[in-house]
Amino acid sequence: MVLLIPLGEPDAAEVANRLHLNSLILEAIQKACPIWRDREMLEPLPASQFCRHLNGLPVTGGFALYILAKTGIFKEKLDKYFSKWRFVSPFTDGNRLKEMGLQPGPKYSEILERLRSAWIEGEVNSQVEEEKLLTQLLD
Repeated sequence: MVLLIPLGEPDAAEVANRLHLNSLILEAIQKACPIWRDREMLEPLPASQFCRHLNGLPVTGGFALYILAKTGIFKEKLDKYFSKWRFVSPFTDGNRLKEMGLQPGPKYSEILERLRSAWIEGEVNSQVEEEKLLTQLLD
């Protein structure tokens, strides 16, 4: 994987197919290639935005990126994503939003993503602070 990702998506996929790599490895390569390509653009992003770009990346793809990164901010952010940030989720969930009277729809994911971002960025550090932010978002 580490050898294929720098080739870019079309070439990496072609080589992976010729080598008959399994679909899980192929998926990891395909999802890691654009992240590797865009690493300089991703590096300065706030943590929550960086996480959005990595959501859905298989761990194997993340480890390959980590090896490729060698040093620097991008590598540090990969480490934080795979050791901490990817596990962050707000206390609030869709059921709670429904209980609060919010109609199901795209607003759910917007609110939940905003709450998750607040946790990742350190804007909220407790369930009480999350509730305050949730109230603001619903007003």
